[in-house]
Amino acid sequence: MLKSVLAIVAGWVLTVALVILSTMILSMVFYGGLNPSITEGEIVSSSFLIANILTGFMAAMAGGYLTANLAPRSGLIHTVILATINLVVAIPMIITGAQPSQPEWYPMVMAFIGVVGTLDGGFIWRFMGGGRKLAYAV
Repeated sequence: MLKSVLAIVAGWVLTVALVILSTMILSMVFYGGLNPSITEGEIVSSSFLIANILTGFMAAMAGGYLTANLAPRSGLIHTVILATINLVVAIPMIITGAQPSQPEWYPMVMAFIGVVGTLDGGFIWRFMGGGRKLAYAV
């Protein structure tokens, strides 16, 4: 039970850490600093949004993969649990809506990629041989 919880927590922490790191890097690349000066009513650039969505998706995939890999058994079930947690965490963001500098659709897309990316990470783990006992020649 403890290994299952730790696998899910590890996947969630990895996802959050990668999202924070990638957002910081993208802010520096697109806006020249960690705290971009976006004026009231101005929407962030489309390039930034696309890059942020792609890196968020990859972060979710990494978290789903790690969770499945660390799970003591039933890696895909653990990944589904992590995806559900990601959805629950995203619900307040969806309800409150977009920040002033974001388009209205942004919170919904980020919630969607969090869930789908996490599940994709678990499926990648599974299709790469996860869960099978492999025999190694010595």
